[in-house]
Amino acid sequence: MLFALRELISYSINPIRVALWVAITGACVISGPFDSGQGQSLVVRFVFWSLAVGYGIVLGGAVNIFARRVEHLSIVITYPVMSVLFATFYSPFLAIAIPLAFPGTSGSRDPVWLIAIYAGMIFLVVMLTILVFTRSMEQPVEPQPEAASTPSILKRLPPNLGREVVRVSSQDHYVEVHTKLGKELLLMRFADALEELEGIRGVRVHRSHWVGRGAVAKSRRDGSRVFLVLHDGTEVPVSRSYRADVKAAGLL
Repeated sequence: MLFALRELISYSINPIRVALWVAITGACVISGPFDSGQGQSLVVRFVFWSLAVGYGIVLGGAVNIFARRVEHLSIVITYPVMSVLFATFYSPFLAIAIPLAFPGTSGSRDPVWLIAIYAGMIFLVVMLTILVFTRSMEQPVEPQPEAASTPSILKRLPPNLGREVVRVSSQDHYVEVHTKLGKELLLMRFADALEELEGIRGVRVHRSHWVGRGAVAKSRRDGSRVFLVLHDGTEVPVSRSYRADVKAAGLL
């Protein structure tokens, strides 16, 4: 639970999502969805949509993290399930908050089921748009014979991060690569990142996590759950599906 909370905080304060929060808040303040632009000051609209959009981004992160915890779930099922979960927890907030912030408007009289449909459809469209965009932006790494011995993922990192990869984690449609000197967010699929890690001593420990062997200080158990504790104090969960590989690597 603590690990998931840390992951959610990291997800929410990511610069991309902060920029998204600012952009969507500004768009809502100007456009006035649910008739929120009628009869209320700019300050009220700004405060309301700042909170509403912020809650939506955090909730979207929680739903995304939950969906990635469910192994062997196809993308065809994942996105509709995420949309339903998002609408279930987001629509009651809007159904209560809109009448309080914008009383008397037509938006304040919308039933919660209609708001849920709006929220679920918007969330689904946004997620699919992000998916299509990230897939279109993915560029194959051209082979470079003069540096064939260098793992491909290292070529994506800025020089100031060094070349010692500690761990790699999936973050939505990105991967977060941690080295001893810092971290970098890369626009790529986790499966592609695993291929580009070839040549670096490490092991996949979870559907969303890979760790370098030299980065592991010890392992610990919490009931039936297993974690690898890295030298920097980070705890990475080991799922049942990869536990045998981790044990074979001598990390348990």
